[in-house]
Amino acid sequence: QEGHPRIVVSCTDMTSLTSYGFKGAEPSDILKALVNDPAGITGLGICFLDEADKRLIPIYAGSAGKTSNVSQEVQNGLLKIVEGADITLLSRETVNTSKLCFVLMGSFNDFRQNGTYECDNAHIMGFNRDVERAEIEMRERAAVFRPITKEDIIKGGGTVELLARFSQVINFRPMSAEFLDELIEKVRKDVVDSFSFLEVELMPEMIAYLKTQANTEFGVRYLDELIRGVVITASIDFYTSKLCAEMGRDEILVITLYDQESYSYYVRKMTEEESEYYNKFHPDDKEEYEEID
Repeated sequence: QEGHPRIVVSCTDMTSLTSYGFKGAEPSDILKALVNDPAGITGLGICFLDEADKRLIPIYAGSAGKTSNVSQEVQNGLLKIVEGADITLLSRETVNTSKLCFVLMGSFNDFRQNGTYECDNAHIMGFNRDVERAEIEMRERAAVFRPITKEDIIKGGGTVELLARFSQVINFRPMSAEFLDELIEKVRKDVVDSFSFLEVELMPEMIAYLKTQANTEFGVRYLDELIRGVVITASIDFYTSKLCAEMGRDEILVITLYDQESYSYYVRKMTEEESEYYNKFHPDDKEEYEEID
């Protein structure tokens, strides 16, 4: 808005960073995105460092009997950048980082001590077996959301010097039922948009199953894989069926997902809105379809 300083936002995958001398991106490369924006060189900005937990765990590499902790060297390379200074990139541009906010993101599951929640299912017997197994599953899932501290990260391989430059640790928590409804609908739409002439319906049983899988160590991306996997299976089934050969150019395939394994499909006429959408955003698909037809 007018009168407010502009904030530049960038996001870097920290697994792409290596220590100096190794093939790959150097720590200072996280500032490249800021150089491309005039406001990023001396203005306010936020640098998100995704998959940061993968570069806080010790990784050793080397040759000729000499090894080094690559992750620790990457962390050391970030110290001056994070604390605020004039950083000169290999491209010779200089970025002042004193007004930048750095955010380390990741699952950090490897830094959680899950020993308290572990139990051997093999020793569960008797009438209450199913009940106890459900309780164990609940405890194991609770472990995924166990809060971690800077001390946990340091024990796992993070350096004191780097962690001291971050003011707080924000732990994630289970998603609410209302948010899950919105998330599942967004994932469904994303899957639909990645295909052509396709619609996906989710039955209550499938939605309920997706909700049980969302708040797990697999993360929200797992929802996409669960929906997409069944959709691909159903699509292959359809495109090798007689129904596909009878499909008209003004029709669309609808796949209904009942659970993680069960599905059905049918073909219906496109609505006027769908027809306009595909003509606008998928003109090549329409032409290819007509040629095949």
